[in-house]
This record gives sequence, structure tokens and C-alpha cells, in this order.
Amino acid sequence: MTKSDKTPARNPVDAKAPAKRRRDGRTSTRDTSKPRDKRSTTQFALPGESKLGMIVTMLRSSKGTCIADLCKATGWQAHSVRGAISGAIKKRLKIKITSATWPLKRVDLANKTAKKSGVAPKTILKALKDTGAIILDSDTQLTNVPKEAWSYRLGNRSALEWVLDQYKEKTPKDPTIREKFNTYKFADYKEHVIDLLKRVTRVSVETQKIIEEMKAAKDAR
Repeated sequence: MTKSDKTPARNPVDAKAPAKRRRDGRTSTRDTSKPRDKRSTTQFALPGESKLGMIVTMLRSSKGTCIADLCKATGWQAHSVRGAISGAIKKRLKIKITSATWPLKRVDLANKTAKKSGVAPKTILKALKDTGAIILDSDTQLTNVPKEAWSYRLGNRSALEWVLDQYKEKTPKDPTIREKFNTYKFADYKEHVIDLLKRVTRVSVETQKIIEEMKAAKDAR
């Protein structure tokens, strides 16, 4: 037997596809004669009876739905429902989801003298849990914050307090950064923060509702 007889034959894929050198220096013998299966997002469809399909149907209803109802319908926990909405539904299916805001009451007590002189209102961003209010600055505050909203916590503070802390104006210690790059002003993001606080309030209340229902179900066993 000659040396050539001992050499194993290349498989059909190797025979059709010549070795290609990749960027890392190694070779690839993938069969390039057949195109890869690239499904577009428009070709992706959810079975109507699947749990994801159930979520889509409930979201598309005229009255909409909430996390608590989606958890009951699917049997999933709240974080799993939110993951499905942000992942498969929003990113892959390209379905636009809008969350309802909590109806916090906005109270504006503008200082006319300061406004005429062009002085920006003083940033405060303080939570008043006892009265259910949030003071944004010397001109504006939000009221009617439900007690349940303060119970939804991120670490050692509520989610609402966490948001307020993120948007506070802080002075950098470094003089160069303070002089050249410290351009953040709360007044530029005030309307965005108000909308965000309304949404976080809604999420906080709905999440606390689910937690209480889970505790009740556990105690009933």
C-alpha cells in the first residue's frame, strides 16, 4: 500500500469548499455554496398559544395590561415578564411598548422675581415620605405619592430616592474637571425626571402589589 492510499478522503463538504484563511490565521472549510439561514425579525412569529404569544395579545388589548396580570396569566415572576418584554417582544419583534405613568400631581410655585431676573430655581430633589411628596426645586414639587411606592427598595433606599440621587448636581473635587467638564444642570433634565418619577412610581406600586400577593399565597399553603 502506498502512502497516498493511507491518506483519508476528504468529506463532501471539504471537497466542495476550499479552505479559507480567517483573520486569526486558522483555516475554515465551511461550505459557502449554501447561504446561511438569516431570518429577519419580520419572519419571526410567536405561536398564539405560547406564553410569549399570550403576553403580546394582552399588551395589544384596547385597555392594555399590567405586570401583575401578565404574571397571573403566564405563571412567571415579574422579572421574567419584564425580561420577555424587553428582549423577545421589544427587540426581536420590534413591538413598541409604552408604560403607563402614575398620576402624580405637579405643583408649581414659581418665584416671579427670580424668573424675571433670569435666576434658575434652586435644585433640591428631596423626598418627603410622611406627606407623600417630592420636592424637585424651589419652584416645583410632586404630590400624591402612594405609600407603597416608598416600600419598593433598591438596596437601602427606595427606587424613587435612588432616582433623585442620580440627578443631583454634584461638584467634582478635581479643579480641572470642575472648570471644564462640570456642565450638568438639573434644569435641563427637569421634565425628563418628572416623567421618569411617574413611571418608577407605577413600577414600584405594581411590584409591591405582586410581592404582597405572593406572601398571601405562601401563607395560605
